[in-house]
Amino acid sequence: MTRTRRRIGTLAGGLAVALWLVAALLLPPWGADAALPGGLPVAAETGGRYTWVRVLESPGFLTGYSEIRAAPIWVAYRSGHITDPAGPPRPDRFNRDWRVFRQPAPDALRGTAYGRGHLAPNYAISRLYGRDAQLATFRMSNIVAQRHAMNRGVWQRIEELETDQWAAETETLWVVTGPVFDAQREWVGDQVEVPDALYRVLLARDDDGGLRALAFVVPQQAATDADLRNFVETIDAVEQATGLDLFAGLPDAVEITLEREEPTDAWRLDQLATRPGRYAN
Repeated sequence: MTRTRRRIGTLAGGLAVALWLVAALLLPPWGADAALPGGLPVAAETGGRYTWVRVLESPGFLTGYSEIRAAPIWVAYRSGHITDPAGPPRPDRFNRDWRVFRQPAPDALRGTAYGRGHLAPNYAISRLYGRDAQLATFRMSNIVAQRHAMNRGVWQRIEELETDQWAAETETLWVVTGPVFDAQREWVGDQVEVPDALYRVLLARDDDGGLRALAFVVPQQAATDADLRNFVETIDAVEQATGLDLFAGLPDAVEITLEREEPTDAWRLDQLATRPGRYAN
């Protein structure tokens, strides 16, 4: 009788652990929608199965991960102004994410023309949220294949402006970023799918409570010193390219205005769009 009870207890304990793991893997984090005005990105009707994601919660950011593509589809986080660039040392390795079933190995891009491009950026996340958050950005669930020149050029310049300029000039700044894949699928290395471009949408709330947005779609072939204004798009265009619906929970009038608007003068693109990056030669 005692042995039977022990077996039942073991089975019940195992079932409880299994259910907890399923919930952790398949259900959104509690309060995740509160991280971003209008809620997290969702699949639009045109998105198809490639925009189905599981939401992964990491210190400082959230990830919408596609097991079908074996890649993150979006990352969302609250950014901020960084006045002291000193921070924890850069980790010397990337790691697999235990929460993800299908993902590239850390060395899957070795020997290719592509590097491991962070979506949640190491620099911003580490300075704003600390060492544990920084280590989370080095999980392969946060990585897409990205050409070195684009990563160290236009993309880095946008990331710098985000923390050095734009976050200082608004009450709150949120970022949604991810890859753009077209219908012609391409792989490099050990079966890593290559995005054609990366998108980045910045949503600012000003001191008066108003919202304004700035969106970029940057192709992999972008020249290092290119004018950032060449890559400005509307949120509507980003949604069309990705099959996602951004900020869907905002009131319709606000959402429609944001998704169609061109950048306002508050972003100061005329002054900042050709500024060299911090590590420019």
